Amino acid sequence: MDLFIPPKYYYAEEIFTLEQARLFRPAWQLAGFLSDLRSHDDYFTADIGGHSVVVQNCAGQLCAFRNVCSHRFSRIQVEIKGNRPLRCPYHGWTYDEEGCPSGIPSRPRFDDLTPERIRSLALRSYDLGVCGQFVFVRERANGPTLAAFLGEIAEVLERISASMGDLVECHRLTIAANWK
Repeated sequence: MDLFIPPKYYYAEEIFTLEQARLFRPAWQLAGFLSDLRSHDDYFTADIGGHSVVVQNCAGQLCAFRNVCSHRFSRIQVEIKGNRPLRCPYHGWTYDEEGCPSGIPSRPRFDDLTPERIRSLALRSYDLGVCGQFVFVRERANGPTLAAFLGEIAEVLERISASMGDLVECHRLTIAANWK
């Protein structure tokens, strides 16, 4: 048995794509912090398994969706975090807490938008779980609950959360590298 990772696993695009699909999409991923979702329409975005995801406070209900408008596939929330409705900046389609289009400009011009068709245009939803101040999402619904996935770490995250203060400053650094 070879104990070393072959060098191409660090740079090969096909390996990275496979890892995204098999490792990251089915597993719970840390997306952000509950403190960023205090008010109605607060949101943050994250890259989960190679896809942009938006986690949004929809009138007290936390929701996670693929951050892509079902009309013309524009990114809905373009900032890392903020406060605004789930409204696409391209044509102004808005979405409700279930991800269904709830506001469609020029609606009468769309003859084929029956209630069934509108429901079929819902944003792709993600599972969402919270442990203390930590918000997790996963793309695929099958698999363990967040509590089962975290196991003993859940208690540690709860303790850490109890001592977390308000965010003072945040810096992000993007590095063009494989996750390994």
